[in-house]
Amino acid sequence: MGVGRQRILDYLQTDPDVDGAKVGVTGHSRGASCAGGDGGRRAICDWVHFVVGRSGADLYRRNYGETMGNICGVEEFHWFAGSFMRYGAVGHSANEMPVDSHEFIALLAPRPVFIGGGALLTDPQYAPGDAWQDAEGMFKAAVAASPHGNCWDKRGWGRRRFADGDADDSGRIAFRQHQYGHTQAPNWPAFMEFAEKQLGK
Repeated sequence: MGVGRQRILDYLQTDPDVDGAKVGVTGHSRGASCAGGDGGRRAICDWVHFVVGRSGADLYRRNYGETMGNICGVEEFHWFAGSFMRYGAVGHSANEMPVDSHEFIALLAPRPVFIGGGALLTDPQYAPGDAWQDAEGMFKAAVAASPHGNCWDKRGWGRRRFADGDADDSGRIAFRQHQYGHTQAPNWPAFMEFAEKQLGK
């Protein structure tokens, strides 16, 4: 979680007009940026991964979409630790990493998490969609993270097979794939419904 968001969260905890126990944070860019980064003060964490490929919620070891070489390229802005860069170097790969994205998601348990993104190719108006973000890889990360939530007596993710256009917010890990490519807008209403349902418990 970035320093700026930490300071906003600090302020919201002191504002008498805000219920500090029901503060959420959106992580709409790369990386497991909100995994455990607030000392457990947030009630909900939202991953609306619409601008990401590798190093988002999708699995690093999955051979699909954006590569480690892409995100570690010299033309990119690097927001992760320097030690991470070695996995994108020539002759190396994500297979050497000791962890994967589902483990970062699991660290958030028992807090709710919303994972979402766009489809690869649907409506010609939005083609070619978004191949790099790998919605199926996000789905598989949600599946792999779910057992940890179950340890907290919270239902994680109940499904095991990905289908294009999947959406399910019945557990503490919600997933939604919209049909409009590289944008977050179609997922916001679904996230707000999920947050209201979870925070109302």
